[in-house]
Formats: sequence, structure tokens, C-alpha cells
Amino acid sequence: MRTKRLYVLIAVIVLISLIYAVPSAATTDGERIETGTDLPITDGETLVEENSNYIMYINTTDCNIRIKNKNSGDEVTANPLNFKDDTVAAGAFRTHLRSQMIISYTTDKRQQKVTNSFVSCISRQAYTIKKIDNGVLVNYEFPSEGFYIPVRYILNDRGLNASILFSDIKENKDNKLGTISFLPYLGAGDMNDEGFMLVPDGSGAIIYMNNGKTNCYDYSKPFYGRDYSLYQPRETSNEQRLALAVFGVVKNNYGFLAEVEKGAELASLEAAIAGKDTSYNRISTTVTYRTAQTRPVSGFGLEALYIAVDPVAIPEYTIQYTFADNCEDGLQRLVDLYRSSLEQKGITQKKTEIEPSLNIDLYCGIQKKKSFFGFIHTGNVPITTYKQAQTIISDFTLNGATNLNVNLLQYNKDYFKRNLQTSLKPAGFLGKKSDFKKLISDSYKNGIALYLSENMSVMPTSGNGYSTLWDVLSGLTFDSITYKPYSLNTDYASTTAKPVYFVKTKNFSKIMKEVNKSVKAYEVKGIHFVDENTWLSSDFTKSGYQRDRAKAEYIKAFEIAKETGAKLSFSYPNDYMLPFADFISDLPVSSSKYVLFDEDVPFYQMAVMGSIGYSGKAINVIDPSREYFLSHLETGTSLKYALHYNDEPVILDTDYGGSAGSSYKVYLSDAIEKYKEMDSLYRKIGGSRIISFKRQGLVSIIRYSNNITLYINHGSEDREVDGVHIKATSYTVV
Repeated sequence: MRTKRLYVLIAVIVLISLIYAVPSAATTDGERIETGTDLPITDGETLVEENSNYIMYINTTDCNIRIKNKNSGDEVTANPLNFKDDTVAAGAFRTHLRSQMIISYTTDKRQQKVTNSFVSCISRQAYTIKKIDNGVLVNYEFPSEGFYIPVRYILNDRGLNASILFSDIKENKDNKLGTISFLPYLGAGDMNDEGFMLVPDGSGAIIYMNNGKTNCYDYSKPFYGRDYSLYQPRETSNEQRLALAVFGVVKNNYGFLAEVEKGAELASLEAAIAGKDTSYNRISTTVTYRTAQTRPVSGFGLEALYIAVDPVAIPEYTIQYTFADNCEDGLQRLVDLYRSSLEQKGITQKKTEIEPSLNIDLYCGIQKKKSFFGFIHTGNVPITTYKQAQTIISDFTLNGATNLNVNLLQYNKDYFKRNLQTSLKPAGFLGKKSDFKKLISDSYKNGIALYLSENMSVMPTSGNGYSTLWDVLSGLTFDSITYKPYSLNTDYASTTAKPVYFVKTKNFSKIMKEVNKSVKAYEVKGIHFVDENTWLSSDFTKSGYQRDRAKAEYIKAFEIAKETGAKLSFSYPNDYMLPFADFISDLPVSSSKYVLFDEDVPFYQMAVMGSIGYSGKAINVIDPSREYFLSHLETGTSLKYALHYNDEPVILDTDYGGSAGSSYKVYLSDAIEKYKEMDSLYRKIGGSRIISFKRQGLVSIIRYSNNITLYINHGSEDREVDGVHIKATSYTVV
């Protein structure tokens, strides 16, 4: 018995020595090494790169990266230096703290497992470090798992550029590499730090460090929305996307903005609060190398594991960390960094003054069940004819809507034939073709921004040369992927609506060329791409594209769309669509309200304000309240209404519910009144953009670049802030 206890004691001592044996980063600077040389495994740090702004060190015994700001003296490390003092972390989390990567993989016995770079590589000295131009290359060997994963760190004038070199990853055994959590603790704040983490969920959200919300789940969501080719038990219509592949940290007035420059379509954003699993507040990304997923087996109460045959095709996964000091107004500092990045990429160089627009989603027709001599069939029902559309536009302009944008929806012949929309041809039951052409020409002649809706991503049935058998996406189980709209009443997918199929992304360029012919034929000057064109899904057939190539196909297609010279409007676009966007609609004015969040912020709006015009979602469908209107005012988001000509009963007992909006006569005066109020406010602001956004209780304080400050009181009682009196549910301009 004593011998057995002795063995147990020895094992515990060995385990502790593995966890704590590697020294933390030294405080003295190491010597510079030459490019192309291997770094020896020594105790302490080595200086590997220096420029006018920063110095980069690497601890060769644990691969921890340290970046020092030469001007302010502030530092950011890949892993916490005081990991030994963590009183919360236990088990695997103690070694996660010391890892630059946490990987998941599937064994040859189809078991899913997790390990990290400290346990599998560092503690076994199964890695090499090589000096390269402007940085260092770390080659991680996972000998037991059979993986080789190279990571490159480059120091540039903005900060750290970190990449996983996907094209050089090797799998030497039957194990299949799944996901990689990359630099999970870079810039993490401990329980004594003050600051926040920025999440681009919806309009944007802030998570304050040490907010005490340790009883809720960590935040995790994919960039660019869900992949519909993957199984998901439930998604509500209230979910907002991460449309911008960016996140940020501000800690003790120092921080960084992290942009996923390559591979965001394969990554998820994750955030956690100190006190739950570790003593650190952290935010980072996890990227997929090979897709693997468990899903239930119908009728058996069991789950099966499905794995993609091939890994993704991107050559590398890259994040640019741009560091920032003097972050007293941390949110604005991060916004400025992102705006600067967008301008350098040529995305937001267009300059437009803040001029509120009144935006209308104008629904033309619906499909409704009818009775014919006792036989039930589905028929087409006009709710706005082409002539009635002109009447609506005229009524709005005559009543003072001087800046009117109109999205024409459900007018298309292909839509009502339930075919893939390969043209903009009008449906005959809504009026004559001459009426349709007159609607278009008169709108442009009168200065109306008319956008004809187009959807090239989904099709209900075969037709127009495309089949639901071979031209649609397939999941991991090779089942065709379908989608059903969500009911506004229940927040679940409709049980009565017919499903639609997702079109293979490799067809997009071909479809767009066909659409372009209609744009020229009808002399269309604006096209509106609805939500489906921001969906990004994989295709797991042999000739299919996973999300990385699907994104590339979207970009190719919209390069073709721009060839006509028509202006393009997008519904809540992902960031790779921004270079093509002349207008943005349906931009959310809040986040998903996840419980881990502390505040909503208009990060998306502040990033594009002054460059691209934008509106919110249909205010009469989502929320016609004064509070929702105030949310538009504080974010500079123009109003939108979903309308049609006919009275309300025509759409009752249909799948459209309230989504097709309301009779325009019901909301005409309300829309004009709110539009004029917003227009009057922004004439005082004078075309400036937001440079500071803060909240003090129920009062939002928005400062503009011309030194105008807007105070908005969301509360039901009058309030006074900074000596300024603000009436209940109102605002004051100073």
C-alpha cells in the first residue's frame, strides 16, 4: 500500500512540474537574432523584431509572445504572465492559460477530443522557432495526435499580424484536425483590470470586464451568420449576425482592435468573463480546419458524427491586432481604428453627409389559398399594382418625403412561378409591362431611389434551367438544404410555408450575368439584394464549395453586378459586401441582447457613417414605439416602413403575416411625421458623424464631429445630465 501511495505522489509531483516548470517571460531584453536562423530553447525571452512603434519578444521556452509599445510602455502578451496566481482555473483550463492554440480533433475511432499546444507541444519540447522577415515562425508538433501546425507572427506598424498557415498543416495519422482556438488569452484582463470587450453582434455590444455574470454561458457565434448546411436545432428570428469580422479589447486605457483579415467565414467569436473558468476576461476566435458535427439520427434517439472529407481551402487564417494607447474613450478609439482600416481598403472613402432618408419596402403581390367551385388552390393576389405603386410614391413626395428610397418587392414573374429569379421581369397580374416601365422611369425622373429586389440564392422549385436535384446545396449527410421563414408571432420557423432550396454558389456569377440583361433591358438604376444574399453556406457534395470558396463566389458575382452601373442596396450586409454597397437597409439598432452583454453600442453605424447611407428594419413591423424611434435617432439610422396599397384583410391567414407590412394609408402620416422630425434634428447636426457615444443610465450622450452633442432620454421621466435638461422619451441638442 505504501508503494502504491509513493507512485501516486511521484505522479502528482511530475504533473505539477510539467505545469510550472517553464519560466515566465523575462523582464530583460534579449539579443536580436538573424533572419532564417533557428532560435535555441533557452530560459527567458529573445527580442525578435522592432520597428518605430513596437518591440516583439518571444519566450522560447513557452512560445509566449510579448509586444511592447515603445511610446507608452504598455504591453500585450499572448498568455498571462501571472498564470500561477489564477485561483479559479482547474484541470485543462490551467494549461489552456499557457497555450497559443486549443485544438479539437476526431480520432480514427470517431471520438472527438481536445488538447492544447502547451500539453501536446511545449511540455514535450515538440516545436521549433525560426526567425523570419519582420517576425517569427513557430512550428508546433503534436506527436501523439499526429498534427503539424505552423504559426507566423509578424510585427508591423499597426501591431501584431498573426497567422495559422493552413496550407502547411499536416495530419500524419488517422486523426482528423477539426477546430483551432487561436491566441485565446491574448490581451486577457484579470480580476483587477478595468475595461471592456467589444463584440460586433448586431449594431454592436460591450461586455465589461468582471461584470459578475459567471452563471451564464460563454458567448460564441460564427462570423457572417450560421452555415445552413450544418445542423442547428433552433434559431430564432431575434438573432443578430456578426456581420463585421472584428472585435476589440480595452484594458486600463490600452487596447487593440482585432480584424480577421483572412478566413473569417470559417471562424467563430468567443468571449468569457473572469471568475467562471479562469481568473481572466477573454475574447478570441476559433477557426474550422475540417468540418465535423454530430446530429440526431431520426427516430432512434441517438447521435451520429459526420466529418467533411476535405479540409477548407484557405491558405492561411490571419488576424491583425492593431494596438492603441490613450483609450480614455475606448469605444471611439476602436471605431477610429476600424474606420481607418476600411478607408485604407477603399471601402469607406465615399463621403456623404448625414441626410436622413425615408425608406419603403413596397410589397406588390402575395400568394393566397383560394376556393374555386370547392377546390382549394393557391392563387396570386395583387396588394400593390404598378400604378398603385406610383400613387403611393406620389403621396409620400407630395407630403414632404424629399429623400425617398423604395425597394420594390414581390413583383417578379419568377417569384410567383416559384422559380429561381434570373431576371427582373414583372408579373402580369400586377399590371401591364408598360405600367412597370413607367413606374421605373418616372421614379428616376422625379429623384426617387427605386431599387428592384433580386434574390439569386434560393429557389422554391426547379425552373429557368436550374434544378432542385443538382443545383442546390447539400449538407454533411448529402441531404438537400432547405429554409423556412420565421413567424413574427411565434419566433419559430413557419410550419405552413413551403421550404425553399439554397442555390449552389458556383452558379452565382452565371445568374448575375442573366440578371444584368434585365437591368439593361428595363433601364434599371438600382437593385436591392434581400437577406438571402448575405447567407453564407457550405456545399458538401464532391464538387461543392465550403464557406471560404462560397464567399469568393459572392464577391465575383457582385463584381459582375457592378458592371451595369446600377446602384446596389443590401439588407444588413456582411463586411465583404461593403465595397459594393451604395445603400444599406435593415441595419439593426441593437444587439441580440445576449445576457453576457452590458450595453448596446452603434459600432456598425459609427464605422460606416458618412460613407454609406443606411436604414433600419421596417419600424411598423418590428416596433412602432417611440423608444424604437429614439434608437434610430441616436444611431443616425434612417427610418423604414413595410407597406402595400390594399387594406389589411387581404394578407390575413397567409404566410406573410405582418412581414408584408401594412396598408400605406395607415402609416402615411406617421412616417411623414417621424421623417420630418429626424430630418429637422439632423439639419442641426449639419452632416457630421458620431465621434463619441456614451450612456448614463437611461440617457444616451452622442457627440458629433462639429461639437454638437445630442442627449436622448429613453426613460419615462425627465432627467438632467451635464446640466442639460432632457424631457422624458425625448432629446435635447446642445
